[in-house]
Amino acid sequence: ATGNGRLLIKIPAKGDITMNGRYNIEQGNYNFNFQSLVKKPFELLPDQNSYIEWNGDPFDASIKITARYTAKNVSLGDLVSSTPFTLNGAVQGYRGDVYVIADLSGKLSKPDIHFRLDFPQGSAIRNDDNFNRLLAKITSDENEMLKQVTWLIVFDSFSPYGELATNQGFVQ
Repeated sequence: ATGNGRLLIKIPAKGDITMNGRYNIEQGNYNFNFQSLVKKPFELLPDQNSYIEWNGDPFDASIKITARYTAKNVSLGDLVSSTPFTLNGAVQGYRGDVYVIADLSGKLSKPDIHFRLDFPQGSAIRNDDNFNRLLAKITSDENEMLKQVTWLIVFDSFSPYGELATNQGFVQ
């Protein structure tokens, strides 16, 4: 990450090291690794007031970070095929980038992570009321959102809406 900040680091001859201050993140990259099998690049977004802050213990930093993964050439077909939402042709046939936005907050050692989805500026999909209702429904269901985010990060694809994985495959 690149950024700026003022940090006061005390390293006494005896006793504990302390660190105080805030590092404001302007931009950067994060390589997401899942069990060394899946490696995906996230971009630390500029102009999001992201930071890492210390108040004594250097291992107890607080964070507020916004990062984005871009799933490329994603089709909405799998997502919308099993929903009751009627979408216009341009939206239903959409194939393009989908942004997985990760908002991290809390402690650096164990952050709270909340996901949301976004689409490129000027995309017809951003202005479709029915798709926005579907997106709101996905967002309000933590399990559905996590499933969609996982599929987008791992496969660069949406999962069929509302299907849950089981040992035998997929059921609705």
